[in-house]
Amino acid sequence: MQLCERLLLDHAHRLNGKSNPLHKGIIFCLTASSSSLHLRCRPVVKKLVSVLGGTQLARSLLKEFTRFLETAKIQSGENAKENKDGSDAGSGCSGGGGEITAKVVVNCITAFCSGSNIAPEDAQLLALDSLICCHHPAVGMLIKFCY
Repeated sequence: MQLCERLLLDHAHRLNGKSNPLHKGIIFCLTASSSSLHLRCRPVVKKLVSVLGGTQLARSLLKEFTRFLETAKIQSGENAKENKDGSDAGSGCSGGGGEITAKVVVNCITAFCSGSNIAPEDAQLLALDSLICCHHPAVGMLIKFCY
């Protein structure tokens, strides 16, 4: 996560629009099985989307996250409660074929949309980009009207 942060903040001009692997890395960290990793990465993402140009980064992250959700296995409310012991919960990105919880999905969306000093026009664009993620069935079961 630190590598992604440094590259996006210090060397964004050298990426030439090829930051998609960095976006995937950020999503990997936010959806990894370790809850301590989630807690450490969320403030970093909030900082990234709050800097100048962070709205464009947030929009790109939301678009990549939407693509991620198309293939990710997300636990429904009942399954999440059954797997509370942590046996396979939350490891959807770790390559093990596990599932992530709907709460992790909501936390990701919240982190991507939590930039400060956002202009009203940018807020509207973020809202539009987050609509598909927020209407995922697992998210709807956890939080009504996430959007």
